[in-house]
Amino acid sequence: MEHILRCKDKSQNQWRKTFLSTLRDGLIAYQTKFALHVVMLTALEEWFRSGLVDPENYPIEYESAIQSQGLIGWKNFFLGKISRAWGVAQGQVVMSNGKVREPRSWSLMIVKTTLKQVINLWYQRNDDVHKINTVVRKQNLLSKLKDSIKDLLSMRPQCRATDEFLFPEDPEYLLNSSDEGILSRWILSRKPAILHSVKRAKESDIARTNPIYNFFQPTDPTNFQRAMRWKRDRLLHDPYNKKKRHKAQSLGQPQSSSIQTSIAKFLNPRKPL
Repeated sequence: MEHILRCKDKSQNQWRKTFLSTLRDGLIAYQTKFALHVVMLTALEEWFRSGLVDPENYPIEYESAIQSQGLIGWKNFFLGKISRAWGVAQGQVVMSNGKVREPRSWSLMIVKTTLKQVINLWYQRNDDVHKINTVVRKQNLLSKLKDSIKDLLSMRPQCRATDEFLFPEDPEYLLNSSDEGILSRWILSRKPAILHSVKRAKESDIARTNPIYNFFQPTDPTNFQRAMRWKRDRLLHDPYNKKKRHKAQSLGQPQSSSIQTSIAKFLNPRKPL
């Protein structure tokens, strides 16, 4: 906490100037004694500069406030923990309307002003460290949403023709939108239906596709039935399964040829009717 408050970075220097200026305005507005006004701001500047505040550098009537704040901790001043001695030094103030402002009300103004500025510092520090602000967050969100939409649009050829209505007539108009709400709603309303359409289209294609043996007759029924029982992962040439080739070599089995047996060995074209 102390490092952030006293950091010599340019943005932190600007924050300290803003804080002291804002606190000064509050002290003036609450009719703070001029000497107390100067002592408090000077003591804060000294702590920012060196991390210490020497009570001997200030008038003796404010020595109690300086010492008690030093015991509490000057960094705790920025957490709302200010010494009661400050309020005692300020005392009651009679306002122009005849009402009396109590020291507690004056101290509360200082705490509120300080905490508000410290919260601003945390936001500023977060942006400085992580390089993130509202504009960047929005741009990142829009980029992710548009990438998701592009992925869904690329599935259009794989969907059923009856589901063409799921896709926009002008995709570019949708992708050029800068409203994350519109993009999010489009994804939420379309994504499940598009994925379901792709799945149904695949199932329909498999069900309606005639096997190749419907157009050929086997030369040898025995060999043909054996060939039909082969599974995809048992093909002679499987470029994606190095594990099987390595296993066969370790067992001393002959390495399979990289050229598969021609289907013509098992089938002959049927004669036209």
